[in-house]
Amino acid sequence: MPFQQDVQQIPELNGHYARGLQALLKQDRQHITATNPASLSGSVNIDSALLATQPNAARWDYLVGVRQGTGKEALIWIEIHPASSTGNIDEVLKKSQWLDQWTKKTPFNKGGAYEQQRVWVATGSVAFNSRSKEYRKLSEHGVKIKRGDRIF
Repeated sequence: MPFQQDVQQIPELNGHYARGLQALLKQDRQHITATNPASLSGSVNIDSALLATQPNAARWDYLVGVRQGTGKEALIWIEIHPASSTGNIDEVLKKSQWLDQWTKKTPFNKGGAYEQQRVWVATGSVAFNSRSKEYRKLSEHGVKIKRGDRIF
């Protein structure tokens, strides 16, 4: 419940919480695989929730809460985005920087309350590999790239 309660405390997100992965658009949900769907606390479409208040921002796509075996919840920030060009990296990094700023004003920034991950789910082909400087740049900013992998 804390994840859902924290979502509802944020005025821009209140009313945007959904069970499981229901907040994800249908075309995006096809890129996500949950090993244990029962562990999902819920989801929020960050992009659509903040469209009205931040129409020109490079908004991150989704937030998913996941219950862990320890009883704590983790936050998985998910960006569904093409990776067919190295230029896509700058786009995702810009979104990650926006997320850094936005989360400072939220309960998700509570020191250590949540383990957090940022995952770029690549759609289509990926133009770089784990040994490239582009990939390292993502890692330095805390963004993991996945394609067709299990996220949760």
